[in-house]
Parts: sequence; structure tokens; C-alpha cells
Amino acid sequence: MMALLIPSGAQAELRTAREAYAKGDYAAALREFQPYAEQGDVTAQTYLGLMYYRGLGVPIDYGKAREWFLRAAKQGKATAQFNLGLMYQQGQGVHRDEFFSRAARRWYLEAAKQGDTRAQLNLGVLFEKGIGGNPDPAEAREWYLRAAQQENAGAQFNLGRMYHGGIGVPQNHIQAHRWYSRAAAQGHEAASHMRDSVAREMTARQIAEAQKLVQQRKPKGH
Repeated sequence: MMALLIPSGAQAELRTAREAYAKGDYAAALREFQPYAEQGDVTAQTYLGLMYYRGLGVPIDYGKAREWFLRAAKQGKATAQFNLGLMYQQGQGVHRDEFFSRAARRWYLEAAKQGDTRAQLNLGVLFEKGIGGNPDPAEAREWYLRAAQQENAGAQFNLGRMYHGGIGVPQNHIQAHRWYSRAAAQGHEAASHMRDSVAREMTARQIAEAQKLVQQRKPKGH
């Protein structure tokens, strides 16, 4: 199961709170974060969301976690937007129905537009599977591609899978091998297995072309 994201880039005023959090002194972290969060600081709000989500210094409370993530998400904090999307997708603190699936898609989209690769990956999954709306493999591919180009191994694997099976794109073993290889290079075991599998369906020339494409970090077209 994918974990929530920890915020980064907090201002100097939050250093004491972040240090307490890192040391596991959650009571002190709570005291430090609380006033900043109430004043509207998005990083403090996101940390409070994490603490209520995980039960760090406070009892686990998905409702309060969602409340703090929502405050930060509405101010454009990508980390909070991703975390909120994940809670909606997993039905934590909410009812798992179509309405909340659409909410998950919405918040992933907000974070994905800011370049959050995990939101891009999850958004691609929702579009591919039709969670929170109609299936849209072409849209799924676009979000996988954005994340894959930022070296998200899961997105690279999913791109390979789509090209391998001709899901939303014409079947293309060269592109499948290419993206499986990129994911495998990051230790993605399933990608390594699938790269070897698709290679058995390819000529030596096709494999060489795929290996050449692997070196392209910002490819044209695909």
C-alpha cells in the first residue's frame, strides 16, 4: 500500500517542530506545529494531518487527518493534495463510493499538475481502471508518461505494460522493452521479468533499438 507523503520545504520558523518530529518527540512537535497550522501554514497543517493519520503523539483520527490535509490542499500544497487523494481512494475517514472516488481523482489531479509523480502515477491508475469516472487509457498513458519521465519506476512499468498489451496504444514491443528496462534499472523486479519476457518476442535489432531509446531521458513523441 502506498504511504502518505511527508512535506518538505518548511520555512525556518518550523525547524524546531520538524526536528522534534524527526526525533520522535511527537508531543513537542504537536505543540510547535499546532499554532502555525491554525494560522494557515500549509506545511504545519500537512504535518498535523500525518500525525493524526499515523497516530503520532495523538490517537489515530482519520477525520482530523482529512481535515488538516484538506486545509492545506485547498491552499495548493501538493503533498497534502496527494495525501488527501490517497485517503479518498482508500476510503479512510470517508465512505468508499463513487463520489469519493471522484474526489480522489480530483485531488490527485491537483497534485499531478504540480509535478507530483506519485499523484501522476495514481491518477493514471484511476483513469486506466475507470475509478471515479469512465476508463480513459489514453489519459492514463499521458499521466504515466509524465511520471515516467521523472523516473517513477511504477509509471515506467505501467507504460511498458500498456505498450506490451496494446492497452490504449498500438502494441509496440520496442517501447514496452524500453520502459520495462527503465523501471528494471531502478530495481523494479516485475519490470525486469517482463522485460525478459517481451525480449523473447523481439528480434535482436528491435532489442538494440529499445536499448538505444532507454538512454533518452526526455524522448520525442513517446
